[in-house]
Formats: sequence, structure tokens, C-alpha cells
Amino acid sequence: MRALKKPPALQRDEFILLLDLYIRHSGKRFSPDDPEIKELSGVLRRLPIHPERLSMARFRTPDGVVMQLLTLRSCDSAPSGVALNRGSQLAKEVWDEFAGQPEHLHKIAESIREGCLTVRAPTEEDPDEESFPEGRILYRIHKQRERDREVIEKAKAKMLQRGPLSCCICKFDFAARYGKIGEGFIEGHHTKPLADLTRETKTRVEDIALVCSNCHRMLHRKRPWLTIAAMSSLLVKRT
Repeated sequence: MRALKKPPALQRDEFILLLDLYIRHSGKRFSPDDPEIKELSGVLRRLPIHPERLSMARFRTPDGVVMQLLTLRSCDSAPSGVALNRGSQLAKEVWDEFAGQPEHLHKIAESIREGCLTVRAPTEEDPDEESFPEGRILYRIHKQRERDREVIEKAKAKMLQRGPLSCCICKFDFAARYGKIGEGFIEGHHTKPLADLTRETKTRVEDIALVCSNCHRMLHRKRPWLTIAAMSSLLVKRT
């Protein structure tokens, strides 16, 4: 008899959704017959973060959701009810990052739910995606916003009306530094909170900050992200 394929390990997006339900249940008994458990099972099965997810009979079933919620309970310092003491390191990380911010957690979870209906799996792997604190879905939405060519070009045109195309943080000018090859080059950073990304009808020019590649990486490196003003202040202190 052919062995059943083991379901893939849970990803950050899934733990965020599970933790949101765990916090909102607030001590309720978990049952696979609970409508919320069944609904979350369906959401987990639809998330575009695992290949061949729907072809697996045991993939993210209501019973499996209950098991994972009991595992999450092992991270709770004041649990009520039975806990399965075998939580993963990732589950602990998500708990530490979000359990103390239930409203923020719920907004992130709702954005993941909305995003999974429109976001597709990338054609190639992105090494930054796996470590993104808010999960793969919101990372993909954020990158899509930053790569909206029409909005970025409008933001560039607006800046050129006032002067050269330069980083709004460190004032680096690619054309001044590299000559013709640097003309018109700069990156766009989407400044809206991640939890609100899927609630916008479209990205506005005002939501985009034009930055150099170095400042863009630094903005993405810290959680929560630094604002443009905070990053500018940080840069001034070190010059």
C-alpha cells in the first residue's frame, strides 16, 4: 500500500490565521464541527503558498486545525484546557510577535484572507518572502504595489517638477553619480500599513516614497517598518 503523503509544515501566514482564531475564541473548546474552524480550514486550503495543496485529502482539515490550535496553546502562559506541548519554533515566534496585539493581529489576518483570493504564487522564489513577519501573501501584495509602473512613473514625474530625481531620505541621485545609465532610475517604497494593503482600491501617488536601493532595503529590514521621517532622522544622527 502506498504511504499517504505528509502535509507540508505550516507557514507564517497560517500561524497568523490560527493565532487570530485562538485569541478570539478566548478559552472556548475547540471542535472540528465549529463553523469558524471549518471556515478557517477552507481558507488554509486556498492559501497559494503550498503546491498541490488541494489534492491532499488530509491537507488542513478541520481536525487538523483543532490540533494546531491545541499546539498553539502550548505557547500561552495562561492556557485554559488541554495543550499539545509540541509547538514549532515558528509558532512561538508568531505568538511572541502578535499575541500581545490582538487588534493588529486581526487586521493582518483579515488582509491575508482577502489577499489569498487575488494573489498568485510567484513564478520564482524570493528569498525575502519566507522571513517576512506578516507572511507570504502580504509580502507579495506589497511587492506588487511597489512595482506598479504607472504609479511609480507618476511619482517620478511629480518629483521632477520640483528638482532632480533623488532619494527622499539620503538624497542620492543615480544620474549625478552614474551618468546617463542612472537617468530616471529610483525605487518606490509603499508606505501604507501592511494590514491595510488589500483594503485599498488602488495605490495612490501619495502612498509611494521614492528612495535609493540602500535606503529601501533598510526600510524593509526593521519591524515595524521605520517611517521615512524616522529613517531620515536615523541617517542624520550617523553623519
